[in-house]
Amino acid sequence: MSSRAVSRDLGTAALLPFFALTIAITWSLFALFIVAPGPVERLFGPSSGSHPLFILAVYAPAISAFLLVLRRAGPGGMVRFL
Repeated sequence: MSSRAVSRDLGTAALLPFFALTIAITWSLFALFIVAPGPVERLFGPSSGSHPLFILAVYAPAISAFLLVLRRAGPGGMVRFL
């Protein structure tokens, strides 16, 4: 099997898990703000663009991509991805 066929198969097979993982990360953080706004604000500070959980939510697609590439293609795949 050529590397082109392998990369195409990985891309289409990983699309749904990528979206699911990205949505799970971002919406779980959003739910945390809804369920426990007081403790979250005391622990991390007031909501703003520099809030650590906001930054985590913004980077959720990249985190999801890294996790899926590592899981499916290993460290060598991560090197090729980067």
